[in-house]
Amino acid sequence: MRIDLNQHQAQAFNISQVGLSELPKKDFQQILQGTRSYLENSYSQIENYKNNPVNDTYAEVVVDSQVVATLDNNGYLTTSNAFYAKYQAVLDAGINPPGVPKGPELAQARAEFIAQLTGGRIRQHENAMDQTAYEQADKPFVSLNIEGMLQDPLSLDRMKIEQARRIFELG
Repeated sequence: MRIDLNQHQAQAFNISQVGLSELPKKDFQQILQGTRSYLENSYSQIENYKNNPVNDTYAEVVVDSQVVATLDNNGYLTTSNAFYAKYQAVLDAGINPPGVPKGPELAQARAEFIAQLTGGRIRQHENAMDQTAYEQADKPFVSLNIEGMLQDPLSLDRMKIEQARRIFELG
C-alpha cells in the first residue's frame, strides 16, 4: 500500500511501476533482498511447535514464594522486565555458560545461575526433560510455501524487475 498524504487514502502500490531496474547495483540488490525476505517471512510458518514437549516448562526460580524466572526445556529464559533491568549486566555476562548445549542442560545451568544470583531456589517442573530425551525429540521447524510465494503478485513483480535489470545491464 502507498499513502498519498494529500489524499489521506491508501492506494495500491505496484513495485514494477518504479524504475528500480536502473538503480545503482548496491541499491538494486538491497531492494531485491528486502522483497525476498518479506516474501519468505510471509510464506513461512513454524511447524511442530504447538504441544511440543521441548517448549514445556523445565523449571522456575522462586525467591520468597515469587517466581522470578521460568525456563523451558530448550533453555529459553522468561522473566519480568523489572527483574531483567535489575540484573541485566550480570545476566548478560553469565547467562550463557561456555560448552553447555541447548536444552535441559542449559536450562539447569541458567536456573542455577539465577538461583545463586538471587538467593532463590529451583523448582523443577513435572514436564522437565533430560538432555537425551530432548536431543531425540522432534523439534519445531520453519516450512516455506514456495509455490504460494512464487504466485504472489510481489514475487511476479520482482521477477519482472530482475528481467528488466538484465536488459538494462546489457545496455
